[in-house]
Amino acid sequence: MKKSAAGLALFAFLALGAPAFAAENAFSEFPEAVDKPVVIQLAGVWNSFDTQAALSVSRGGILALGTTVDMEKLFGVPVTQMDFRADGTWQISRRNYIEFGYAAFDRSGARSLEGDVVWNGFTYKAGLTVEGKFNNTYAYVGWHYDILRSDNIKVWMGLSVAYEHFEMGLNGSAFLTDPNGTVTGKTDFNGISVGVPAPLLGIGVKGALSKNWTMDFYLRAIGFSSADIGGSVFEAGLSFGWYPWKNVGFVGGADYTKFSLTKYKTGDETVRAVYFYAGPRLGLVVGF
Repeated sequence: MKKSAAGLALFAFLALGAPAFAAENAFSEFPEAVDKPVVIQLAGVWNSFDTQAALSVSRGGILALGTTVDMEKLFGVPVTQMDFRADGTWQISRRNYIEFGYAAFDRSGARSLEGDVVWNGFTYKAGLTVEGKFNNTYAYVGWHYDILRSDNIKVWMGLSVAYEHFEMGLNGSAFLTDPNGTVTGKTDFNGISVGVPAPLLGIGVKGALSKNWTMDFYLRAIGFSSADIGGSVFEAGLSFGWYPWKNVGFVGGADYTKFSLTKYKTGDETVRAVYFYAGPRLGLVVGF
């Protein structure tokens, strides 16, 4: 919550200062590479992760409440990892743009349990070595409109649809005690795959600091709730670009994304997951 408030405060500062910035720096224009109809950014990101999840199940009228597990601490799932990210815009008129992006993260680890863990109705006993896996794919496509535009500043608002898909689970020896007392063993992968589409409201600022340097800040967020699903998405980022050539430049910055799934009911299973990833980004930008 504190990070979200800080992001909002930063945006307010940038947005309120945009007209003054434009007036004082009217000689600056956007580099040609970022003022093309199509702009593509390919970047490497070095993210830090924090992932907590639980999987509960109801069988025969009996609810097995899943243990909330910390994937990084409990199973040694990587805390930091280098991954790939792609983003882009297509300018369809002077003020209207189509925007899109994609990122994917695959993480797994294994450790000996210090205590019992209940997952999907099965119990993984303390002392056993269990593998934990959490893979997620993120993609979005949307539209944004420049509500303020000059030669060196753009303030935009937009609406996009994001699709968050993740697969999480445990792999190891587990045991299920049926209501009649029968104990069943399980050693294969015990997981679930979830795909959640969500609309995102966005706002951002793009500025030309000089004929070769730019600044870009964005914020997207949404909250959602129904009988079977509830949660929120928050993402923000700040980056600076350097464009030494007509169609090519480089960008460096940092991004923060938090996905909170407070409930997701599918059949007899109920999933809860909260995870965020944040870190620096360094990429190549091409405009054409």
